[in-house]
Amino acid sequence: MKNVFTLLILFVAVNFGWAQTTVPELELEDFSEGFNKPLDIQNCGDSRLFIVEQTGKIWIVDDQGNKSAEPFIDLTSRVKYDGAEQGLLGLAFHPNYAENGFFYVNYITLEGNTRIARFHVTNDPNKADPYSQKIILKVKQPFTNHNGGCIRFGHDGYLYIGLGDGGDAGDPFENAQNPGELLGKMLRIDVNTADPYGIPPTNPFVNMAGYQPEIWALGLRNPFRWSFDRLTGDLWIGDVGQDKWEEINYQPMTSPGGQNYGWDCKEGKHKFEPANCDASDVLTPPVYNYKHINGDCTVIGGFVYRGSEFPNLYGKYVYNDYCSGKYRVLFLENNVWTSVDVLEEGPFEYVTFGEDMHGELYSADIEGGEIFHVIDVSPLKVGTSSNQDAVTLYPNPNTGQFTVNWFSATDNTCGIEIRNVIGQKLLTESRSASKGLNTWEFSTDVLAHGNYILIIHGNDGALLTKKFAVE
Repeated sequence: MKNVFTLLILFVAVNFGWAQTTVPELELEDFSEGFNKPLDIQNCGDSRLFIVEQTGKIWIVDDQGNKSAEPFIDLTSRVKYDGAEQGLLGLAFHPNYAENGFFYVNYITLEGNTRIARFHVTNDPNKADPYSQKIILKVKQPFTNHNGGCIRFGHDGYLYIGLGDGGDAGDPFENAQNPGELLGKMLRIDVNTADPYGIPPTNPFVNMAGYQPEIWALGLRNPFRWSFDRLTGDLWIGDVGQDKWEEINYQPMTSPGGQNYGWDCKEGKHKFEPANCDASDVLTPPVYNYKHINGDCTVIGGFVYRGSEFPNLYGKYVYNDYCSGKYRVLFLENNVWTSVDVLEEGPFEYVTFGEDMHGELYSADIEGGEIFHVIDVSPLKVGTSSNQDAVTLYPNPNTGQFTVNWFSATDNTCGIEIRNVIGQKLLTESRSASKGLNTWEFSTDVLAHGNYILIIHGNDGALLTKKFAVE
């Protein structure tokens, strides 16, 4: 039986071209400059980028990198900036911003506490009303560090808020594991149905004694930068570690929430203060953690790349380390999470990532006041060789209904096949593809429970494959 299985694997590998992941080669391309401590980069659904300065202002940059003559909003009189972890920390545009003009900020008040507030734009799309503030959430901070800062709307329309454990070091008040505290948590609130906000009925701890109902996940130390995959809705959290380990947590969109990521029982996948968790606690380990060696000490969470300019980067999670200046990509290789260094810049400079409306990535140098376009200069391999990482299929597993995204190097007519793992052809059809990113919807009821291979044959000789499962 073992020999039959080996032959089967060889047959599939030879005939369907399963390939090793193509590793991108990143560079930072000059885009815009002249900022004072840029800490966040956001878009509101159009061609502009909004650059958040930690010192309290938000500026607009057009698609050519030109900075606005005046700030979009100036909150310096309300923000406490200490040169370290306090200041204006995050920005999120309402999903219906084009209609309601609402945006939300996360800042540290003059008293040193976290404030989540809503503002709205004026009739001038490049100017917000600084007097339109509506306080959404107040959280008292016991120390000046570990404030988190990132806020974003999920695909479900709810506002997510990442809060650190409140500092100092080692979570002395054990906030991250205390369900009665908001610190050290990922929160999820509904800003649309109640004043100032409501609790989504699907939050995991609603009506549970001792739990704050806003909590979506717990056990976080300092989720300074995190993001949603714009395609799948999956949540990626870069959680800054203590003395030895940095971690990246992953939560699929289908998750009901409630994860406990372990701090401060654990730092990454490793014991820190194990007595602070009950033996019955179910902890969710990070998908990846890395040690404080070779200059690494602070993870900066990034994004899964979903742009159309760089096919070899597509579907990979891009992040960096603030202390070492190293940029990395994280991806699944043979069901193992693999991280590869793809760029090394100066230490203690690069603190955030952002996406434009097309999914292209940007990074900010907080010391130099510059914004960079993150580009991939690796040789394009789509359309010239087998390259399964150029194809994404979602959801996976699925019920026979799924979406395929892939890059074509040319305008193309493609033959599509779906085969089972022993090579039997179950579906064939022809589809047209255009140069660049293509999105195809599939719906079939001919696939039983099991594992399958999607094969794309291009008329330019390209052969691309993707494994998937039907449940």
